[in-house]
Amino acid sequence: MQKQKRVIAVHDLSCAGRCSATVALPILSCAGLETSLLPTALLSTHTAFPGVQFHDLTETILPTVRQWHDLGFEADAVYIGYLGSLEQTELLREALPYMAGEQTRIYIDPVMGDGGKLYSGIDPAFPEKMRAFCGLGSVILPNITEACLLCGVPYHEGPHEEKWVDELLERLRDLGQEQTILTGVMPDEEHIGAAMMDCRTGKVEKVVLPRVPASVCGTGDVFASALIGAQLSGVHTLEAVRIAENFVADCIRRSLAEERDLRRGVNFEAGLGDYIAALKNARQ
Repeated sequence: MQKQKRVIAVHDLSCAGRCSATVALPILSCAGLETSLLPTALLSTHTAFPGVQFHDLTETILPTVRQWHDLGFEADAVYIGYLGSLEQTELLREALPYMAGEQTRIYIDPVMGDGGKLYSGIDPAFPEKMRAFCGLGSVILPNITEACLLCGVPYHEGPHEEKWVDELLERLRDLGQEQTILTGVMPDEEHIGAAMMDCRTGKVEKVVLPRVPASVCGTGDVFASALIGAQLSGVHTLEAVRIAENFVADCIRRSLAEERDLRRGVNFEAGLGDYIAALKNARQ
């Protein structure tokens, strides 16, 4: 029997609103992964809601990972999402050796913004810090806004010409990671998807699906978690991206039909059975 893989999710814990840890933990667990949480901050809600209560957990990071190291815990993957402060980008450089070995894959979702602007509460100096931090990653997963911030190029809402996307991927390649998965790529008004580059060879592949015309909080976390869960459970990258894109689209459609406050995030829970089935089919 194959040994169960272990992933450490480095995320904030937003107590209300589906995003970050409350999305990553169940999705990764449904992919069959033993999932541990290294919390970066405690928030009463995610930052799309007013009046957020924020508690920085920077001081807990190193003691936590040192204890794990002393106990012999080591992860097959580390998945880094929302960071609670500028200091944490430097602190995680020190913390990674306590969590990761030579074969550990490092996934970095440079959570900073969307729609051409930084998220509420993100320091304007954060993109520069994240630019250097991304080089530690095996895989980075920026959206279009985050990619533009990382590369210092003007944000382009879309549709996105193929040449522009390819040039953006080339700029991202210079950060030093092995693979880039760029989300939110719109070849036209009716379609959306992701573009992938193997940064070692320069090979680019794209997955495009019909676009669901809605902006919903937390979908980037849903996509990244579903993609990482698929990759780590043995699904090839292109098919893993396709599974994650379809999962997100289904979640958005389901949530729109429920006519809920979309700031609460998407109803991904009702689609977890379909996600598990998609992974099983892809592995056969």
